[in-house]
Amino acid sequence: FSADGFEEQHFDVFHILEDARSHETTVVMMPDALSLKREERAKLDLPLPSSLYIFQHATEKNGKVLNVSVEIATEHTGFQEKFIAGPRGFEFPMDKVPEGCLTMTFNADGFDDSQLKVFHILEEEHPPVGRVAMSPVMPQDSLRVVLTWDKQPADLDLHCLDSQQQHVYWKSQTSSNILLDLDDRDGYGPETITVKAVKKEAYKFYVYIYKDRTLVDDGSDFSHSKAVVKLYINGLDEMTFCLPKEYDRSLRHWNLFTVHIDRNGRASLEHHNSVTEGPPCSPSAGKAKDFPRVAYRT
Repeated sequence: FSADGFEEQHFDVFHILEDARSHETTVVMMPDALSLKREERAKLDLPLPSSLYIFQHATEKNGKVLNVSVEIATEHTGFQEKFIAGPRGFEFPMDKVPEGCLTMTFNADGFDDSQLKVFHILEEEHPPVGRVAMSPVMPQDSLRVVLTWDKQPADLDLHCLDSQQQHVYWKSQTSSNILLDLDDRDGYGPETITVKAVKKEAYKFYVYIYKDRTLVDDGSDFSHSKAVVKLYINGLDEMTFCLPKEYDRSLRHWNLFTVHIDRNGRASLEHHNSVTEGPPCSPSAGKAKDFPRVAYRT
């Protein structure tokens, strides 16, 4: 997608469903403000801070500090620079920041690279905190689902049901081949479920807003959560899922999708993307042929 004065946006279509229902997707296009020259930005009253903090620290779930390198680049000017971050992160002067949208690529041994695009740089006394989720390198014949969200609600829970009646979530974090890495209860996430050595089965995923039952109403719902779920299959480029546009704010279960694996290890995806009152039921195996195929065993 391209338009004058806006950054180009790319939208990947993995499959096209012939369905009586329509499937709408919103593509957000950002104004090309950072591609302006600095003197032009000054005329628009766009602030120029003196330094840019990349991050303060990077740790694994067990508290171990990661050695992370960050590559900063722009698409239009050819600028590219790499930094090695220590336990306290790093910063660099704004006069080194190039024109254009910044792409930051984070990498660490044993983890898949993660990218973050920066469209606007704001000078604030208390700047917003951004988090980058990095997933361990995936084993062969596996799939992974990653849930991230904003500070509120504090506790979103990722669940996986399979066709063998296994249920992996915060209270039961492992099964024969399914693992939830941790139960995040202070906002942001990520919560990650990995299915290793996928079998001829079906795996259904959903998200639940945990509610403190000692309170009459804790005010939690999905509406301001900015919740995003990403699906990876055998290293295939990520598929991203966002909440439907309209739903009942009193409902607390976000039914995502079911991944069906056939006997040859090929994966098909059944979309749900609905918010419901109660949790979904376990999926049925043997339905891979009924849904669009998305990945092959490598």
